Amino acid sequence: MSATTTGTEAARAAINNSQVPKHEQLRMIILRLAKEELGPGARLPSERTLMDSYGVSRITVRAAIGRLVNEGHLVRVPAKGTFVADSPVQSTLHLASFTQEMEAMGHVPSTVVLVAESAAAPDDTAEALSLPRGSEGHPPAPAPPGGRPPGQC
Repeated sequence: MSATTTGTEAARAAINNSQVPKHEQLRMIILRLAKEELGPGARLPSERTLMDSYGVSRITVRAAIGRLVNEGHLVRVPAKGTFVADSPVQSTLHLASFTQEMEAMGHVPSTVVLVAESAAAPDDTAEALSLPRGSEGHPPAPAPPGGRPPGQC
């Protein structure tokens, strides 16, 4: 028996008929491959290669890859292939601060103050905020050229 045949048999043995769907088993295998062996920017084996290596259908391969793309672990490039994404930064859709989410993903969040000014509040603003005329305040930062003010969509 050749080394290739042995490797193929070992790969097929990794996916079995269990309660865990085949596409989920393959997803975990591809994720491990992407994180431990390939690294960011590396090209994933073709769908055909994955089908042959793991003894699964094209739809199973596409389901596994599609989910990894949606999760931000892989990136599809038309006519080029599927590649391992750089460290994904994505919200887990739970209530946590930006700092907590970035730290949970291994990033080090930081803040840079771009503008720190104080100026007298316009009379109408002071009145609306029940402040004495001439009160000092911090005006909003100007919008970037051709952009919207920070915090506005």
